[in-house]
Amino acid sequence: MTTPEQKAESKIESDLEEQGWEKIDSDSNRTGYDKYVQLSDGREADYVLYSIGKPVAVIEAKRQSKNPKNHLQQARNYAQVIGGGSYSGVYGVPFVFSSNGETMVVDDLSEGTQDAREIRSFYTPSDISRRLALSISSGLDWLSSHTHEDTDKELWENQFEAISSIKDALQSRKRRILVSMATGSGKTRLAMALTYQLLESGYAGRVLFVPDTEQLERDALQAFQSYDPLGSPRFSDQYITRGFDEYRDKGDADVVVSTIQKAHYELKENPEQCSVGEFDVVVADECHRGIYNSEEGYGKVLDYYDSIEIGLTATPHQKTIQRYNNNHVYSYDYHEALDDDKVVPFRPYVIQTEATMDGIVYDGKHYSPSDFGTNVYIHDTHRKVAKEVADIADVESELTLVFAQNIDHANIIAEDFREVLSEELDIDNPKEFVKTITSEDRHSEATLDNFDDKRRNPRVAVTVDMVSTGVDVRPLNNLVFLRAVKSSILFNQMVGRGTRNTPKKEFFRLFDCIGVLNYHDDNMFSTENIDIQYTDSEDTQDAKPTDPPKEIEDEDIDRVVKRHQAYPLKHGFVEEDEFVSEVSEAIESNREAVTRAVNSAESIEEADIEIEKILSKEWKYFSREYILDAVPSHIESLFELASEIILGHNSIRQNSERAKEAVNEEYELSEEQQEWVQMFVERAVIEKETISKPQLLEKPFSDYGGYDYAIELFQEPDLNAIIAAFNDRLLSMPETATTNTGDSHSTNETNYV
Repeated sequence: MTTPEQKAESKIESDLEEQGWEKIDSDSNRTGYDKYVQLSDGREADYVLYSIGKPVAVIEAKRQSKNPKNHLQQARNYAQVIGGGSYSGVYGVPFVFSSNGETMVVDDLSEGTQDAREIRSFYTPSDISRRLALSISSGLDWLSSHTHEDTDKELWENQFEAISSIKDALQSRKRRILVSMATGSGKTRLAMALTYQLLESGYAGRVLFVPDTEQLERDALQAFQSYDPLGSPRFSDQYITRGFDEYRDKGDADVVVSTIQKAHYELKENPEQCSVGEFDVVVADECHRGIYNSEEGYGKVLDYYDSIEIGLTATPHQKTIQRYNNNHVYSYDYHEALDDDKVVPFRPYVIQTEATMDGIVYDGKHYSPSDFGTNVYIHDTHRKVAKEVADIADVESELTLVFAQNIDHANIIAEDFREVLSEELDIDNPKEFVKTITSEDRHSEATLDNFDDKRRNPRVAVTVDMVSTGVDVRPLNNLVFLRAVKSSILFNQMVGRGTRNTPKKEFFRLFDCIGVLNYHDDNMFSTENIDIQYTDSEDTQDAKPTDPPKEIEDEDIDRVVKRHQAYPLKHGFVEEDEFVSEVSEAIESNREAVTRAVNSAESIEEADIEIEKILSKEWKYFSREYILDAVPSHIESLFELASEIILGHNSIRQNSERAKEAVNEEYELSEEQQEWVQMFVERAVIEKETISKPQLLEKPFSDYGGYDYAIELFQEPDLNAIIAAFNDRLLSMPETATTNTGDSHSTNETNYV
């Protein structure tokens, strides 16, 4: 009868042989395992692993009812007897294992390594040989003493801060580390710079970079292979980067790039080619989908490898944070990136139709969003949306991405957009101007490459999932939502396609044609605390209809209920009047702080910065960009808006501008002289007084040569005449708060603000 111990040993030996360890005699110079090895102190180790005759690991075997972790110390005791204490000054082998045949744990006895942990199988001989070449302790020292200046001098501050946080976590022996950074704020560059340091330090010898889309995989592979950091050799001069298939064929690489789907398939279909120790670090880029369930989801891939796991995401969720053992070491959100000009703001437009997040009712029947494109085609909605988008955006010179519910829906939308845009814009080749980018398109990769180039067609792309996450189309100007996406994580990823910055891109437009903005208003760029109720498969329904779809060709079946630019408030997205009203209330409620900020500012620009800081504490979207976009066109600064709200008028600004116009009409001034008169206006508004010659010794005039330069500049006409003319016009106008004559400063006690 087989004992429990024998059952455990049988499974252990089977796993060892699957991983490439053959049964050998410990006296040989071969690679393999020996059983019941007598030690010098008379004790017996259950198993010892040898690499070319040298002992490299001890295995303690226990029956299935025993917890292997509780018996790892016994293996450590044996490790002290073997060899000469080369590891941590005590142990003669670098690794010890404890296993009951079902569960096993490993402890790396080298100095500086992480604590003992459970693994899925034994290391292969090549895993151990490769890991013996690493230097964890000295690698940590190297990482601690080297900054981004030593490897990549062009890192942004947020990237440098993120890498520093990751290295601090490694010093603390953390095995799972999470960094969240807004889409467009440089996660891939961060990953490349971090990988360079990990390899240079000797802390890691092979890194697996795991994105979750094929396009991101291609982009990342190219990025690593062409990475040329300022201050260091090109990455490709030092290290080999390969795709997963090429790595399997050639067997060597320092960096391997693979989608998590491909790695999952490989692990499932070709487990004999995978080993738990073949990667030292795994960087999971935007692997927010399907990683929570380790047994059934893609998280099984990340769990399989005995590696340090570093997660990068723009949309962290509590489940993600929990996966990384709450080691959320760095966060850099959209609003921080916006403040640092790393991303661009969005300008929302609502095109409200009868089609909503709940679907549409036609002819007494309700159709859900999952019916769009499968059980019902509503051409009228697509055509009206296309016309509205063309009226608002410069579709011919900008790039527009339309999100559809499913592939059939995408095809129908593309046809309807072609029809409308060819009429509205007189397009020569509408089939090239508007194209789909979906998994069914044979040339989707080429289409996407063309879409990334503003010089080529298509100008409008319709997609479902292929361009919804992880795809970098920097010039993208317009996002059009005809898809009722209900996953907040996916929605934020989709919005992130527009946030990426380019030199001439000031903002992107978000066209909400189905109600997604108010559906997700509480979770816009904030996903940590949402309830995960919808998976991606629930958001997109690609199942074919059971009956032929109802094709609604009738005109005016749908209608544009309302079209307006939208502005974010705490309770949802509203029209400009309501937004400005809320801004006005915020200024009134902070009257004293706003007044102090303005009176202490030396320029309108400085006053605007201080007012924006005050208002943003009330609501994160009370930014200068949004406010000035919503207020009447004659308001050009938060300073002017605050002045109007608090005083009810803007007399000094208006009168100063009129004084300038009068002077310009009376005298023929050069362009530079006109610029100085404009500075008179700014100074009069800030100081709430007329201009005097002593002021020309101060800022802003001192920055442009001051009083002496002004005398030289205004030889014709005379400087005194210009100042007198400006002050006379200013003082002669009604409702001013200024009283100053000649060269002396004098003002009444009435503050402008």
